[in-house]
Amino acid sequence: MDAGTQQQWISRSSEWGSWYRLELEHGVCGCKPTAAGEWPKPPFTKVAVAPVVREKPFLFVDVRGRYLVRVPAVQTNASGVSWGSGATPGRSIPLSRFFVAKPGDTAAQINAQLAAGKHLLLTPGIYALDEPIRVARAGTIVLGWALPR
Repeated sequence: MDAGTQQQWISRSSEWGSWYRLELEHGVCGCKPTAAGEWPKPPFTKVAVAPVVREKPFLFVDVRGRYLVRVPAVQTNASGVSWGSGATPGRSIPLSRFFVAKPGDTAAQINAQLAAGKHLLLTPGIYALDEPIRVARAGTIVLGWALPR
């Protein structure tokens, strides 16, 4: 990890080969390895393990070519990446249980699907909605899929 001249950098639940150029304010929580020393050398805050952490859900393709959304489990006293010893602990939900929204879909269409018990995957684009999206069911997953610029 080459911190360079980054200011106010934070890393969580990561694994780095080594640290280089730690010059400004940095924070690490549950990262491996943690640089040697204590404040002010190196000039950042270290928390060896994340007391409670849950990664955000993510879209993936399994070995059979099926699209699923992985919902990582809550982890306690975690250090390093969640997938270091295999699959990220948690549950997988088939994409068929999601309404895959596209630009042009209306808020009424999206809300009807949510009310019917679907989770929501928003594909990239601009959504011109005339009312709020209503997520009323506990445990509903709303996942945005963006395109990098």
